[in-house]
Amino acid sequence: MAGAKDENGVRLYEQNWYAVAMSDEVAAGTAIGADYLDGRVVVWRGEDGVVRVMSAWCAHLGADLSVGQVVGNEIRCAFHHWHYGDDGVCTRIPAGDKIPPKARVTRLPAVERWGLVWAFNGAEPLYAPPSFTDFAEGDLRYRTVPVAEFPVEH
Repeated sequence: MAGAKDENGVRLYEQNWYAVAMSDEVAAGTAIGADYLDGRVVVWRGEDGVVRVMSAWCAHLGADLSVGQVVGNEIRCAFHHWHYGDDGVCTRIPAGDKIPPKARVTRLPAVERWGLVWAFNGAEPLYAPPSFTDFAEGDLRYRTVPVAEFPVEH
């Protein structure tokens, strides 16, 4: 994926809203993985119907949370069953051990618009997600379809 680089050659990305999944790919109680900038995220929808996005790597041993299970409104790692809430903080360790204070993964703000799940690459959005001025989403006709990935600057 193309992107600006800093003086050490590390890729940088603007804080922006990025489409990470199609809404209909994420049914209630399911999780999927998605490539996101130079990393990976887990996208899941809890029992409450709200979509959530966070770093895909479990804080315990780095397993991919997208192969885990949705339990209520939390994501559970498939390997050692660590649970994470929608804020990215570990809420439960089945062994009954004390949860380490740094047991968390990065949570990304997420919204749904036009059949897409959008994630903002920052702690809090700097501005509203993409929209059309003077039109309510319900007044628009649109179709969301997958397309090939094109390596272009954002």
